[in-house]
Amino acid sequence: MLSSVKKSASRMPAWHLSRRGVGHVIRPSNAWRFSNCGLLVVGRMLQEPHKTIDSSSAKSCDESATGCIVTAKRPNHVWHIDLTIVPTGAGLWCFWLPLALPQQWPFCYWVAVAVDHFSRRAMGVGTFKQQPTSLAVRSFLGRTMARTTPRYIVCDRGVQFDCQDFRKWCRRKGIKKPRYGAVGKKGSIAVVERFILTLKTILGCLLLVPYRRDKFREELLAAVEWYNKFRAHSWLGGRTPDEVYYRKFPANRKPRHEPRAAWPRGSPCARPWALVRGKPGAELVMEVSFHRGRKHLPIVNLKRAAWVVRSKPFGSMSLPVRDWSADETLILPSCQGSVSHRLDDLIIFSILAS
Repeated sequence: MLSSVKKSASRMPAWHLSRRGVGHVIRPSNAWRFSNCGLLVVGRMLQEPHKTIDSSSAKSCDESATGCIVTAKRPNHVWHIDLTIVPTGAGLWCFWLPLALPQQWPFCYWVAVAVDHFSRRAMGVGTFKQQPTSLAVRSFLGRTMARTTPRYIVCDRGVQFDCQDFRKWCRRKGIKKPRYGAVGKKGSIAVVERFILTLKTILGCLLLVPYRRDKFREELLAAVEWYNKFRAHSWLGGRTPDEVYYRKFPANRKPRHEPRAAWPRGSPCARPWALVRGKPGAELVMEVSFHRGRKHLPIVNLKRAAWVVRSKPFGSMSLPVRDWSADETLILPSCQGSVSHRLDDLIIFSILAS
């Protein structure tokens, strides 16, 4: 069947095949051959096989060839650098000629970002009131690389990066020749573009982007801190960028609370698999806090609900009794008598509804 498809496709030029589609290659005379084969499958069969790089030649390819793909193997191995604009209002469009506002303050801010490819961690952000020059971008990167320097840099062909001064600066810093994203190729700089989309979405939750540069920088740094510490990534298996970058034990692998009482402790849960903390059937309380008091930066925690007790006298000691009444605060007095574990302080429990 594959030979019939290739034989039919070879009879018409490549441009004709791309314009008319795969369906026109399958003539009525040989349509019975593809009765059980979809057009998408045939299209994949007609495509040329992807060229893979041998692992033995990957090292030499990374060090010598300019156009080869660089794969991040550890933190601070590959960084992505890019520039974007953040409008202060509803956008840069206007109804008078030339139908666009100038891309500078007070209509927008220019933001430079540096993202580590391996951990997806935002390494630094810089703000500018107008389009920065190559010298300004190099100054920002110099401050960001004060503690560590990547081996490779991936960026686009903007005037700030595609110049001799930037390449000389990378050489002085011990960075390999900059890798430029392929023009028109999907996914060449997708990592930093996805981070920029997330950053703009977070800043879009503000009622008004601050016009003062110091205030805007505070909002920007708060969003970046929340992104690095608390935002879980599906690409990282539910871990946060800081957990991957600093090699911390991921929070989603720690023992979990199981609310189902009949759940067997040895049964696996949804990935990532984690052990059950305590006994199954735990009653949980969801606590929501906000990073730096920003309502658009939530931090959600699940904790086991405390069993609230009320003491009642029984002989020479106080016997605790459960109390599940809601919206009430009680005081548990310290136990007396022959109780081995004494409570010297008064403990206040918030009684939660069951």
